[in-house]
Amino acid sequence: CSVRKAYGAAIFWVAAGCLLGWPFLCVLAAPLAIDAVVALGLRRFVARALLAGALLAAPSAAVDGYYYGRFVLPWLNLLLYNRSAASGEGSQLYGVEPWHFYLRNLCLNLNLALPALLLAPLLLLAGRLVPAAAGEPPPRPGRAAVLLSGGYLWL
Repeated sequence: CSVRKAYGAAIFWVAAGCLLGWPFLCVLAAPLAIDAVVALGLRRFVARALLAGALLAAPSAAVDGYYYGRFVLPWLNLLLYNRSAASGEGSQLYGVEPWHFYLRNLCLNLNLALPALLLAPLLLLAGRLVPAAAGEPPPRPGRAAVLLSGGYLWL
């Protein structure tokens, strides 16, 4: 049952990050969501996700509505703006950068996570080759690879 509690906490914190912070986190969390669906079942996963969303979105919408003077969902505005930027409508606000800007920005913002992400397959392979200690379960590199794949989706 503790594994189910861990998934519940993970679902809540991913929802918090997506709804209150940065909606694009959902891309990184997609493999975790798939793993949670497999472990919990679709109905339990959806119920926990809806509960987390309601617990987070309602107070956020109330506070934002109070300060903006109208109903607003900032995460939805960000997604809609970026959709319009893809069609060329939003680039006048922030401009368009050359491809190497994004590579430099990636290295700057993920200065520790990027090397770790790139080394992770080697560590998974090494963990598979080294025998487990007596009494410990063998490593599950397949599950680790699924959970790490969110980082590769981002790249």
